[in-house]
Amino acid sequence: MFVQISVGAASNCVILASLLLSMSSNDKSFIVLYGSVMALEILMPGYLGSQLTYESEELVRSVYECDWIERPESFKRILKLLVERAKQPIILTTWYIVPLSLNTFISIMKTAYSSFTILRAVSTRNAEESS
Repeated sequence: MFVQISVGAASNCVILASLLLSMSSNDKSFIVLYGSVMALEILMPGYLGSQLTYESEELVRSVYECDWIERPESFKRILKLLVERAKQPIILTTWYIVPLSLNTFISIMKTAYSSFTILRAVSTRNAEESS
């Protein structure tokens, strides 16, 4: 998963940079379509990781809202263990480095766009200097 996200992030940077090149509209439409698919490839694990984290955080609330008061003592002990474990939300990571979340997706896309704007500024400045 780490390799997939890394390749997807690098691909988005290269795709945005290739839009600076002069090419036909068919080529540009293909590049935009490919970039959208690569962004979707990064988005899906991030969305699902965020959803899992959210659901695991809601587990404590759900346990408290169940009808536990009239239950036997053994059931209450099990619920206590469940609540203690559920205090730590589940966070999916890749290689224990990058968390799979929507925040990660947004930061990857921001980085790709930032590199695109830097390349565009350098390209525009070089074109003005050569003119």
